[in-house]
Amino acid sequence: MNNTKPILSISILVSNRIDTVEKTMESVKRIMDRIPCELIIVDTVGEEKSDGSLAIAKKYATKLVHFDWINDFAAARNAGLKLATGEWFMFMDDDEEFIDIEDLVDFFKSGKQKKYNTASYKLHDYSYDGSYSVVDMQRMIRRIPQTQFVGKIHEALDPAFLPLKELKSYADHHGYAFASEEERLKKFERNYPILCEEFEKDKRSIRTRLQMIQEITSLRGYEAKTDELIEDTLFNEHDYTEKDLTSSFYQWIIATYVRHAKRWYTPEIITERVDVLREKKKLTELTRLSLACMDAIASIDLKNADRIKKDIDEITKNYDYLKSNHQVFYMQNILDQSIYMEKEYVLDRVTDALMICKDLGCDAKEFENGIKWIEKLIKDDDLEFELRFKTGRKIGIHDNLLGLKFIKETLLTFSEKKENNYYRQLVTDVFKLHESAGTSVQDAADDYELFKNTCRFTDAQECAVDAQMTRICIINNRPDLAMPFVNNYLAAYESLAKRPEDFEAAQKGDLSFGVSENAHNEMLYFGCYTYLNCGDLLKAWNCIGEMPWTSPQFKDWEGALRLALTLNRQNEQPGIIVNIVRAIMANPSASGRFAEMLRNEEGIKAEIDRVLKIITDKRLS
Repeated sequence: MNNTKPILSISILVSNRIDTVEKTMESVKRIMDRIPCELIIVDTVGEEKSDGSLAIAKKYATKLVHFDWINDFAAARNAGLKLATGEWFMFMDDDEEFIDIEDLVDFFKSGKQKKYNTASYKLHDYSYDGSYSVVDMQRMIRRIPQTQFVGKIHEALDPAFLPLKELKSYADHHGYAFASEEERLKKFERNYPILCEEFEKDKRSIRTRLQMIQEITSLRGYEAKTDELIEDTLFNEHDYTEKDLTSSFYQWIIATYVRHAKRWYTPEIITERVDVLREKKKLTELTRLSLACMDAIASIDLKNADRIKKDIDEITKNYDYLKSNHQVFYMQNILDQSIYMEKEYVLDRVTDALMICKDLGCDAKEFENGIKWIEKLIKDDDLEFELRFKTGRKIGIHDNLLGLKFIKETLLTFSEKKENNYYRQLVTDVFKLHESAGTSVQDAADDYELFKNTCRFTDAQECAVDAQMTRICIINNRPDLAMPFVNNYLAAYESLAKRPEDFEAAQKGDLSFGVSENAHNEMLYFGCYTYLNCGDLLKAWNCIGEMPWTSPQFKDWEGALRLALTLNRQNEQPGIIVNIVRAIMANPSASGRFAEMLRNEEGIKAEIDRVLKIITDKRLS
């Protein structure tokens, strides 16, 4: 242990955690061996009531103080803080264990701590099932005379000043990895009565209100009692000070409200409440951002263009500010508000809002500026391609041509990703949007050639694109141009179907619409209708009939019917027609319905009647 004047004072509350205390102490010793430290142990149970934890902790302690437990964590922490002499102060519990200390040690050995007033490390907060969440714990602070702990439950150091250093070092915490429901209830039963007592003393206390909300939510989830307390805190008149309203505790209560409002309230009520909250002048930028995101969802439901515009402005303004001031964001970040700074989440909100606003007739310049902001946000990110993929699809739902332009730009910019599944999906989206937008066959065909040359189509992709191109030809009344796509489709489908594993994967994949039974039958029908050469048509039908993957329904009568009608209209092969009709009539489920359809075809009626008579005579005999 280093006897130099400590640069860091570490204080630990020790109770009865015989299962974890030694791991905690050993992990702290690793820090003490490398930088000048002191370890202050605060004994909260006493020698006679200890399960052996205190004896273990004493072996590592620099200083030891006994604290008679009075249900006040801040008071217990302050007992340790009073003994601290280090330039910096850090606190932790006896159920935590540092795993990685390198960044923390370097922070002090390198002298970096001179540039900061606060520091955080990461805590892996384990649950009973072995999973954990990662929480940034602001538990290290430059010690000044005013430094103190506040809060009987969920205590915190106050005051805390910027700048803040986020350390990569982390510790494991097992305090909430309860072995049973009884253990979890026991912790609640310890904390909640203390909070109720505090609440009765000072019902104005924002901190106590927040902690009551947290305790109820952690035990039973968001329920009526939680909602009642939040509603009273945020929307009823109280004698709050400016410090109360600007505190992180107040922002935290708003954040809890934002998380659950959509589940509890109608869009009308949400927008009313947002207006009330927005009038509070001291909201942080992150809170305003989260409110705008929530309001945007409600305003879209209400199709309120004016509110949507305001929400877009609030989201983009506050996001840009926090993005360029990460220290501010970190200090404001509470609960799980970090989601409002995730690109994908913000893109979803702004894209949805912008496209609905466009549908409602927003100003063209506003829309153009919104698209520019989206494109700017997407850039310079490892996820740029994936973000453009999702955003382009969203835009395409509302504006086919704009979505088509956005997606084509993405594909041409990221042509090196041609083997990527997202890329393949976007290629098929190009032709879906051509169909939806009603563009010309030539425009769609140009893109077909472009992207077929840019990337090697898989069989599943070929099926999907060719099916779309066929429909585009039909929509434009150019069935004569469709046949190359039909031929490509049938060849790709046949090739894919001969590889059972690939075929099954395609049917379950993102391009399944191109190889579905409906799509396949549609292409076969079209092929039967549009082949102009009878010999080619019969050749195609023979091929179809031999394909084991052709659906029995199509092979037995639906496709046969289409073929019979086509042959009849071409005045070709009456003998073949008879065989087809016989195949149809042999299927009891098809005979009545499709016989009627065939009877309406001039020139085929006599043959049908004759075949029907033969079949009937056979049945009678």
